[in-house]
Amino acid sequence: LLRSSLVNNRTQAKVAEELGMQEYAITNDKTKRPVALRTKTLADLLESFIAALYIDKDLEYVHTFMNVCFFPRLKEFILNQDWNDPKSQLQQCCLTLRTEGKEPDIPLYK
Repeated sequence: LLRSSLVNNRTQAKVAEELGMQEYAITNDKTKRPVALRTKTLADLLESFIAALYIDKDLEYVHTFMNVCFFPRLKEFILNQDWNDPKSQLQQCCLTLRTEGKEPDIPLYK
């Protein structure tokens, strides 16, 4: 659940939006007015920021950012099941069956 919440586009987009990251996105809109960004774009913006923080500073700064801006929201994301798309549901089902002694493989997507 933790991994699913961390990598989910809706979760990442919500954090990016709450942090106001969309205000700093450079778009093709020539009017300079605020543009509503798609969920995937907001998620990509957050991931890009984290990568840039890691490259510019180091893992300690990323860890601090995650502790302050991301991890406190995880409990809410998990409880609200914001991560729970059909692909995640299938993976979670397979993992649950594996812990019950059965051996389904994690799905391979082609």
